[in-house]
This record gives sequence, structure tokens and C-alpha cells, in this order.
Amino acid sequence: MNVQVNVTALVVPRSLDLRRFSRAWFPESGWLREPLAPRPAQALVGARFRGAPASDEHGALGLLDLGGDAHVVGPFPATRDDEAAWWVTEVTEVAADGGAGAVGRAWATAVAAHVGGATAVPGPATSGALVAAVEHACALPGAGPDAGVREVADRAWDEVGAAGLQRAESVHGGWRTLYSPMLVDVQQAFDLLVRHGLRTSLEDAPERRRGHVGALGYTLVGRTAFDGAVVLRMYRAELEPPALRELPWRDHGPFAYELTWRPEHEGGDPGEAIDAIARRRVLPGLARIAHALRDACTGTILTGDGFLAA
Repeated sequence: MNVQVNVTALVVPRSLDLRRFSRAWFPESGWLREPLAPRPAQALVGARFRGAPASDEHGALGLLDLGGDAHVVGPFPATRDDEAAWWVTEVTEVAADGGAGAVGRAWATAVAAHVGGATAVPGPATSGALVAAVEHACALPGAGPDAGVREVADRAWDEVGAAGLQRAESVHGGWRTLYSPMLVDVQQAFDLLVRHGLRTSLEDAPERRRGHVGALGYTLVGRTAFDGAVVLRMYRAELEPPALRELPWRDHGPFAYELTWRPEHEGGDPGEAIDAIARRRVLPGLARIAHALRDACTGTILTGDGFLAA
């Protein structure tokens, strides 16, 4: 079996609850060891303190298990005092076509895009050394990262440097899905898109069911003048997204209202410059539509990457 190691630096606000974000993608994730903040320096006076360190300069590293062979270790100092650097390490199996599913790296990029953070990738040799150090830490009693992890992580940080950090952007992060206990029928949804200045049409005929006022299951397309279209798809969700499991059941429901963006010319690359510009122009309006839907029927909004939306 061929395997590949993937290491990603994730730079986010220091106060970020990383475990909450991990649960959105990895429901069984959890701390093997929680990080501890540095202790302030204290005056240690007397014979019994002779030889004891005056302070804990770094604190204790945390080790977050994402499941399988993927882990997050940190926090480490970043370029700004209000940010922290974490290292996402994973070992993935290389498929027959040569590809490898680096889900940890995809998660790190999505988190960074959501919170305005950044990512970076060190070279293969440093990545391999950091994965080995983290695996060694996982095998220790109490799963405590040791000085070896910090040493390799410092080398990796020096390697990527501030110039190697890239502010992350997610293609789907601007999409929104409202999960609500209430129904919004197709006419109400149609009128809402029109009120937001979109030329709206019904793409899929609704499926009408007895006992409900309105329709279950429809797709509306609201076209902009130049920047493609906003697509609203309403359906009953069969599975509950992991991020909702952390919330009281009254705060969401099974009826999903998914808002996505469709480029002017379908079939193109959504990462192309002209489409990226159009997408950025449309996404603020898409978010406003999601909030208007929530005002109409209550519920909880998730981003296209599965995180709780602001």
C-alpha cells in the first residue's frame, strides 16, 4: 500500500474554538490532550525551588485527533500576537490513479477561509519529520506532544515563513443552507427572490403532498443581470449535518433551503478569474437571502463548508 504524508500550517485567531470546527467535518474528533496556556513567571525563592524553571514559556501543546491518521497539534506562535499556528498532519492512502484524499488539508483550508485565516505547506522532508514526531507523541502515555514536536514544528515554520502563508478562499464557503422546522412554500420563496432583485423562475416542478400547505421539494433560479444566478433548492434533509448536533433540537429542523451560485456559463471552472469576481459580487446578496428566509421561518444557517454561519 502506497501512502502519502500531508502537512498543512493553519493560522487562525488565537481564541478560535478549534474543536468545534473539527466536529463539523469529523464528528468523532476530540482532544487527546488539551492545550494549556503559558503560566506567568513567578518568583521561586528558597532551597526547595532551586533548579526549578521560573515560568512555563510555551505552555503545553494540544493534540487534536481528527480520526484515522489525521491530527492537529498546537498552538504555536504566529506572525501576529492575536493569531496562533496549528499543524494539521495526516497520512493518506494513494489511490490507483495517483491521487490521495487529503481531507485534513481541505478542512484546514475551509476553516481558514471561514475565519479569515491562512494556510501554508512545508516541503516533503519537513512534512515527513513532523508526521513522525506527532505519531510518536500519540504513542506516549497521555498522548502528550514532546519537545521533539516543537523542534520540528519550529523548523517547518521557518521553512514556510511569513511569505509562504496564503489567505485562504473557499469556492463553496459563501454558499448557505438554512435548516428549519418550518415550511416555506414555493410561492413565498419565489416572491422572496423577486424582492431581492432576481429574475426568478421555477426550474423543478414541486412535489405536492397531502397534509401540507405548499410544496415539498422545489428548485428556484434567480438570475442576476451579469453575474450568473442564485439557486434556491428546498428539500427534506435525510441526514443531520454534524454541526447541528451541537445545538438544541429546537434551533433547527429537517427542511433545508440550500442557496448556491451558478455561473453565467455553466460547465466552466469556478476558480477562473472572471467567475471568481462574479461569485464575490453575488455572495453578499446570497447571504442576505438566507437571513431573510430565517426571519420568515426560523432555523440555523450553515455555510457550504458545513460551519455555522454568522
